[in-house]
Amino acid sequence: REPPEPLRGYGYQEGTAARLPGTLGAALDALEADADLTEVLGADFTRSFLAYKRNEIERFQQYVTDWEFKEYAALI
Repeated sequence: REPPEPLRGYGYQEGTAARLPGTLGAALDALEADADLTEVLGADFTRSFLAYKRNEIERFQQYVTDWEFKEYAALI
């Protein structure tokens, strides 16, 4: 598969280029769905990378961030 034409102009203008995933989870889903990139990186590497990063998300979700504490602790 050939790469797309180079982006011309202002890349952040709506509709100029495809929107990148907005979260780590969405980025991992996009990587998993990209057969061409998986082939370049190798199936074993991609599978391991996805597992480590999804585990990272799971571990992060177990904690309350400073922002969440400050935002919601005032309600108590």
